[in-house]
Amino acid sequence: MRETSGSITHDVSVKRFGVPTRYTEYAVTVSDTPTEIAELNPRRLACTIINHSTDTVVVGFRPDYSVDEGILLAPNGGTVIFTVDEDGELVSSQIFARGVLAGGNVYVIQVIGV
Repeated sequence: MRETSGSITHDVSVKRFGVPTRYTEYAVTVSDTPTEIAELNPRRLACTIINHSTDTVVVGFRPDYSVDEGILLAPNGGTVIFTVDEDGELVSSQIFARGVLAGGNVYVIQVIGV
């Protein structure tokens, strides 16, 4: 977790979201069944998910979704970004990911209100 208090980016974030923020970043290994990549967090303001695997990854918001549901992330860099001002309460939801054919790695970056 990093906080950027005193920087221009901090000031812009406070202006945009109305609260100070910090961010977290981490990698998650997913399988061909839904794997939780971000827990339910009502303080999450934005979330970026990047597919670092060679398989297509599907992102969803239920632990029981199929590969025919959800958001497809292309191999080797497919990305989705959720922000509270565009996606509302969805951004704070529990988030899952799964590989279409096999597993792989996703990289998650979250902006959290403090």
